[in-house]
Amino acid sequence: MKRLYALAMSCMAGIAAAQAPADDLLAGSTPIAGEALQARLAGKSYIWRAANAKFTAKVKYDANGYTFINISNGQNDSGTWKVDGPRVCTQWRNIPSSCSPEARTKGDLLLIQRADGTWATMTPD
Repeated sequence: MKRLYALAMSCMAGIAAAQAPADDLLAGSTPIAGEALQARLAGKSYIWRAANAKFTAKVKYDANGYTFINISNGQNDSGTWKVDGPRVCTQWRNIPSSCSPEARTKGDLLLIQRADGTWATMTPD
């Protein structure tokens, strides 16, 4: 029984430690959606970073709904983007398409939740 308790406590500590960076990142941030999110992206470029990603990317969101990405691993792609409530949806030609579950702002940063629940930062370029 003591081993089971110790294992459970160890797992909970690991979960808490993994969540701590996200909690720190999200502290002081505010949700953004709809027209405000559209205005924040349209016609602008951002540097995308995620804590557990092995690369960064420059993403350009044209006001006409087209998007371009240059990834630090040498891969490039283009496609379309749109805002759907609090979600940023991208349809790429080669990279798997996705919709982020949530977007938030923190100063100049745009925080985008990824499908796996982790958060990426987007810094204006």
